[in-house]
Amino acid sequence: MLLLPNVNLVYAAPFSTNVATDVYGVAQGGAVNGVPTANQDNDGVPDINDAINLLTGGTVANNVGYDNRFFGTDEFWQEMGSGAVALIGLTAGHQNTVGVYTDLGTGAVQTVVLATAPGTGFTGDGTIGNPFPGGMTGLALNQNFGWFLDSTPVGGSTTTYFSEAALNPNSFDHMMTFDLSDLSGNMIFVDFGGIIGIQPIVLGSDTFLIAWEDLPFNGQTLGDDDYDDMMYLVTSVDPIGVGGEIIPIESTSLILAGAQTFSWMIPVVLSVLGIGMFIVSRKSE
Repeated sequence: MLLLPNVNLVYAAPFSTNVATDVYGVAQGGAVNGVPTANQDNDGVPDINDAINLLTGGTVANNVGYDNRFFGTDEFWQEMGSGAVALIGLTAGHQNTVGVYTDLGTGAVQTVVLATAPGTGFTGDGTIGNPFPGGMTGLALNQNFGWFLDSTPVGGSTTTYFSEAALNPNSFDHMMTFDLSDLSGNMIFVDFGGIIGIQPIVLGSDTFLIAWEDLPFNGQTLGDDDYDDMMYLVTSVDPIGVGGEIIPIESTSLILAGAQTFSWMIPVVLSVLGIGMFIVSRKSE
């Protein structure tokens, strides 16, 4: 079931003024509806709408066309198995590294999942002949965690952004999440390298695209406000609650079929596309 945003929701973490007040949404042909909308068409493809189109087969022309998929409660997560992250696309001039941290509220205990060089474009299409590259989170079952993004400009120093906006410079939200639960049952291919190699992933009923802005606040905007510098898809199955601090999810694993002789049972966190089996804890409203 596709989750529709509450347009009256006051999000705990602030976005920049242009994002929060729908300046970009109106410019893209939308209306002021209370749903944060990212900038687009400022640095080539892929924009957020392009990434969602790639995954869904859609033809939506603007980010504002996917406002109905915006999911604002995305600060905390809980792993339900061994996770992974798969890069699908980026529009970044920085070296970006995505990972997880387990000391919520602090962000110092970090595990790198996937690093990328600067670049623009999709890294695959999810077919067996052109799979998305992936990496493992290595988290334990039921481990609580958040996401971090290390962003390093050429010749510059690294800035780390977190899914917990309070840990970010100026406490701005550098991460947007979009509901792709209607992809449940679809299959994509991810290349994990090593002994696992390319594996088919069946998406669960809780599937989200996570999109990052990797530039700092400049007094008015977060960089270029486009939130497409790194994007990954996260997936899990069977949510059994939607209202509390934690949304429990049954521990049914995604089955990654092996070479006819064995099966791998792992959840997957995909992006820029990232997939994983998790419980997501909501931002306070």
